[in-house]
Amino acid sequence: EDASILLLVDGLADHGRSGGLGGVATSLDVTLRAAATIAEHHLRIGDRVGLRVIGGGGAVVPVSAGTAHTYRILGALARIRPGGVARADEARLALHAPPGTVVVVLTPLLEQRPADLAVLAARARHDVVVVDTLPVEADPVIDEATSAGVAALAWRLRRLDREPVRRGLEAQGCAVVPWQGPHTLGRVLREIARNRGRMVRQ
Repeated sequence: EDASILLLVDGLADHGRSGGLGGVATSLDVTLRAAATIAEHHLRIGDRVGLRVIGGGGAVVPVSAGTAHTYRILGALARIRPGGVARADEARLALHAPPGTVVVVLTPLLEQRPADLAVLAARARHDVVVVDTLPVEADPVIDEATSAGVAALAWRLRRLDREPVRRGLEAQGCAVVPWQGPHTLGRVLREIARNRGRMVRQ
């Protein structure tokens, strides 16, 4: 089925310690790899894909298709550096997505802004999938002045704070799934396609 996919990538911060190539990944490592995998797959099968980066430089790549577009999206992802949303970038986060677009939000669910955008997309009658990109094994980065015990407790509380956000997203009709590799979205997208088919038949 020909489709449009809009990737909303959380570039606000990076959580965890990087273990380097082949080692433990940070949240931004997982987010970027997941976004690249999803974009490459859907562009390869002929879908149209667009990109909005929340923070991290605020890149915007319009929805389009084709091999050259793959390189545009991968280039934009490669240039992301964690950082907040500049005032000048606020307006660029507006979705402007064609009707029927599936909005995929890639975020570790530790900042409120990506969740708010996911809810706005759902209220605009888009199908929304939120991909949780916080690695299970991610550890906090701490400075020398902070004890390991305090840091571990604060990190545990931050992880617990994600659960109300997750429940709120699901209550608004957003599917929330952990990133588990290239097949992560398969079941959710098949369910979306079945629901659309039922609506057409009605």
